[in-house]
Amino acid sequence: MDQRNPNMHSLAQFVISVFELAEAEGRDLRALVRAEARDFRTVLASLGIAIATLLVSVSLFVLGAGLLVAGLLWWLETQVSRPQAAGLAGLAVVALGFASLFLARSLTKARNR
Repeated sequence: MDQRNPNMHSLAQFVISVFELAEAEGRDLRALVRAEARDFRTVLASLGIAIATLLVSVSLFVLGAGLLVAGLLWWLETQVSRPQAAGLAGLAVVALGFASLFLARSLTKARNR
């Protein structure tokens, strides 16, 4: 220990304390980052599964809607002429689209209140 300058000892103790605190905080930070990374991986895996399921379900929905429209068109062709059947089937699809758009809009507005 340096007897000529007592402030040097205090400064050295301060530096040692700062580095010990940084080491302890570093361990806590590393543990926190690892826990957050684990949670992120879990959420990312769940999101991937949800997106894959959504893609499959949307594909099946579009295919089913197409088959319903085709069935409606074929049935209407037995009742009216082919152009009228296509127009009526298209009108039915557009009406369902507007109804679903209105429903989505009203659900969004109700959620924001």
